[in-house]
Amino acid sequence: MVIPDDPPPGGVEVPLLASFAVLRRVPLIALAHNSLSPKLVLFPGHLEYRVLRHTRRAYGDVDCIDVRILPATSNILIASRGSALAFSGNLGSLEALKRLVSFFRRRGIALAPRAAALVDAG
Repeated sequence: MVIPDDPPPGGVEVPLLASFAVLRRVPLIALAHNSLSPKLVLFPGHLEYRVLRHTRRAYGDVDCIDVRILPATSNILIASRGSALAFSGNLGSLEALKRLVSFFRRRGIALAPRAAALVDAG
């Protein structure tokens, strides 16, 4: 998966195995999930994702990026300002997760310590 610094107007779809709506403060608790048609698409000025419904967020509305890495799962967590819920997507690959977190860092979005350590480790 290649994620350009400036996604094309049509967006870049990030392949996901599943997507989740999680509690921001306890991200291991999912309130909803989608393993049939999960979606995360990166556009020049915003991102779009789907758990149960389609959601669009400007990059400026993203508060923080975090990760959760467990056996057989490599999840990105995207927390939006003012929301008790966060989006989580299982990329299924540590390398794909690193590239995605690096994309958000290059856009100036804050990374949680765990996410920063992932990309800093190379």
